[in-house]
Amino acid sequence: MHIRINDFAGTLPKLHPTKLPDHAAQACQNVMVEHDILSPINQSATSHLSNLVGLENFASAMFFNHNDKTYKKYSNAIVTFAFSPVHDAYRLYWTTENSKQPLMFNDWNVGGAGDDYNLVSDGFDYIAGMTPPVVRDVVITGINPPVITPPATPDAPTTYSMLEDIINEVFKKVNDQKNSSGVDKKEGEINDAVTTIINALPTHAEARVYALTYVNRFGDESAPGVIEKVLYLTKGDTPTLTIPYAVGEREVMVRDYGINAIRLYRSVTNSLGVAQFLFVKEYLLTMTGDSVIIIDDMPYGSTKIGEPLVTMNYDPPRVGMKGLGVTDDGVGYAYVEKTICLSEPYTLYAWPRFYELSSQHTIMGLGHYDNTIVVATTGSPMLISGSDPESMGVLSLPLYEGCVSSRSMVNLNHGCMYASENGLVLVTTNSAKLLTENAFSTEDWQKIKPSSIHATAYKNGYLFFWDNGVNKGSGYIDLNNGSKGVMWFDDYALNTFLNGNVVQMIRKGGLPAGSTKSTYQTFNPEYAEAFTSKTFKWQSKTFNLDTPRRMLAAQVIADDYPLEAITFRVYANKVLIHESVVKDHKPFRIRNHSVKHDFSIEIESSVPVREIVLAETMRDTIV
Repeated sequence: MHIRINDFAGTLPKLHPTKLPDHAAQACQNVMVEHDILSPINQSATSHLSNLVGLENFASAMFFNHNDKTYKKYSNAIVTFAFSPVHDAYRLYWTTENSKQPLMFNDWNVGGAGDDYNLVSDGFDYIAGMTPPVVRDVVITGINPPVITPPATPDAPTTYSMLEDIINEVFKKVNDQKNSSGVDKKEGEINDAVTTIINALPTHAEARVYALTYVNRFGDESAPGVIEKVLYLTKGDTPTLTIPYAVGEREVMVRDYGINAIRLYRSVTNSLGVAQFLFVKEYLLTMTGDSVIIIDDMPYGSTKIGEPLVTMNYDPPRVGMKGLGVTDDGVGYAYVEKTICLSEPYTLYAWPRFYELSSQHTIMGLGHYDNTIVVATTGSPMLISGSDPESMGVLSLPLYEGCVSSRSMVNLNHGCMYASENGLVLVTTNSAKLLTENAFSTEDWQKIKPSSIHATAYKNGYLFFWDNGVNKGSGYIDLNNGSKGVMWFDDYALNTFLNGNVVQMIRKGGLPAGSTKSTYQTFNPEYAEAFTSKTFKWQSKTFNLDTPRRMLAAQVIADDYPLEAITFRVYANKVLIHESVVKDHKPFRIRNHSVKHDFSIEIESSVPVREIVLAETMRDTIV
């Protein structure tokens, strides 16, 4: 009689050690079974510092490659990074997860002077999404109002004052709504009001409305500040706009937003009699004096007037957004409490309020696959699908498994996964399920404190790190082969990031020895850097024999047998009865013992193990 194990798996904590499948483990550490053998995970030989002043204690990082060169971005906060979806753009955005901060970005350009290959950056972090220019104190001069004598008839045209009341009411409504979610678009109401005014004027007069926008050094344009006053001009006037600034105000705009120019738009009526804002000119944001002066010397009806204003609905992102991501159709997503925020497609600095959606429950995390956004809440998960943020469909899934850790949300090829109080939830197309229901009981799951979990995608599965206040470590679930159970490791990280497809762990201290600064180190390196194999432990299920027996022989088949590399142990009725070092592939004897019912085998090794045999006699070890 013999016990032969030549297929291996990790743990299934929910099952009693005697009820496990023959290939499963009741305990394991620092071992992988992806090739159906026991393989030790590796440990990188080096840890790396940021080597940047002020970022010695970084908590997040993003690496990316361009022309075989690696570029690095560090942050001292826990942040979520996302690249601009625009092709060939190297702009990195991020939301801060552990404090209330604005959406930020950093920009790289291809090539410096005489260099067409490397990326260059000014090294500054900027706030994404500029607020519109403040126009309430703008002074406009150079206007000669036309003289109009309304006819004294019952059907006399609307007076100027009446027209001003119309448009002022529209502006008031827009301003009241600008910070509310789910509002309508703005340009329709404004343009309709301006059209009404212009079409009511005689031919020698002109009604005009001005709008100003900011432009930063990267070409982003803000939503407009619309001057809420209708100007009545005699055709040929050249209005002059004086925009006052407080001391230091422009310096802050340049430093925080990278603003370097102001654009002027004015209302123009097209051939259909519909008014819209068209571009007049762009002025540099000068730093001298206490104001910026803009002269509109574009003649009435000039063919040189430019393109329409397209940023009317480009609301800046809400402060405190978290969980930044970008769908395959270039739509940015993030959340604030119970509000899901969506960006203009391919424009991550513009987040129109009328795109926003609400959740019944507090949002804990967002992820996506394809063009579907997964919303993990404190209640049921939600799916938001579609390519146009103006017409996204919302579906609440019938699984009440609330997310308990925002950082546990991970995007996978076919769905998203997050941690709940009872296990890991997998959300895929139109469905959600408690994936680990057969692996963990709630009691087992709570032992690792699921609210502490942060995770990342690794190979074909989900790699998670946990800290229950007493112990800490990490685990891995292969989503392509759920029967392999859960693998456990002694590696722990404060955060992780991907360098290509390689998981990097951010830690405090480590190498060089005695350092208290942040370092990053590869998780389970398999190529491209120096590493050593860890020593793993794997303990089999408890085999409950029909009749008590004496198991007196064993054999271990490994790839190699270095000195002291493999230790073999036998437990009978939960008591260690044998321990020895395995020297080669030959069968060996087990210490004599009385008959026992329950047997379990433990292997401790730094080399791969392919097969384990425990038998009654030396002959029984032979197949």
